[in-house]
Amino acid sequence: MPRTIPSALLAHLASPSPTLATLVKVVRSDGLTLGFTDHDLPIEVGGLAYQPADAGQLSAIEQNVGVGVDNLEAEVLLAAGRVAEADVLAGLYHAAKVEIRLANWADPSMGAALLFTGWIAEASLSDGTARFGLRSLASALRQERGDLVQPQCRVARLGDAQCGVNLATFTFSATVLSVADTFHLVASDSQVSGVFDQGTLGLTSGANAGLRREIKTHTLSGGHASLALARKFPWPVSAGDSCLLVAGCDRRLATCRDKFANVLNFRGEPYLPGTSVITRTGRPAG
Repeated sequence: MPRTIPSALLAHLASPSPTLATLVKVVRSDGLTLGFTDHDLPIEVGGLAYQPADAGQLSAIEQNVGVGVDNLEAEVLLAAGRVAEADVLAGLYHAAKVEIRLANWADPSMGAALLFTGWIAEASLSDGTARFGLRSLASALRQERGDLVQPQCRVARLGDAQCGVNLATFTFSATVLSVADTFHLVASDSQVSGVFDQGTLGLTSGANAGLRREIKTHTLSGGHASLALARKFPWPVSAGDSCLLVAGCDRRLATCRDKFANVLNFRGEPYLPGTSVITRTGRPAG
């Protein structure tokens, strides 16, 4: 990654006793921008105030020549108003954009040298701290690009511009009636079994208001929706919590046709021969 260092800062780096601080800028998935520094006082650079990261730690940046992926780890103490446990559990730091710079804390007007650009690939909680695994932009070069020829529909998300399904038609208001455990609950909805398979449950009240989870399976039982979640909510779900249930799609042609009446927008190739046909060997006549 090419770097341009401001001339004043470059001269300062060559001095016998440089006064340097690391600046970390984080843009969360909800758009909130946070600034942290390993200095003991706030530093303002580029219009952003970088606050001291209480007992925060950054590992050395593992850098590679060429298109190799740069990696590092970060650790910070959980604190209300800063990096909060609820925000980490809610996934607000997942895929958050990160920039790391080096600046002169004694004279921030010298500007800052960009050391790292990337995003948070992993987030975990342990003993009152949040740990983040960061990956550089070069990691995107290792991801597959382009469309695959496959029997299933390859739209990115049900209801997006390519799909065209109006999700409002398939969204239902409900109330949580009972909670068996962190992955299983019953909601007040009478849609037939399977309607919400691979759909979403979004809570609109209670401790998890504003959060959504994928529904693994949906069964109509006793006139109500029995739901199994793919991932638990960060905080306990309670009977009486209001929610929105959104139907799901398994990306099959039959589902697109029969459930959503959207077969004209189906983006898959269900009738192409598979690898078994391509690799089939001939047999002698007779």
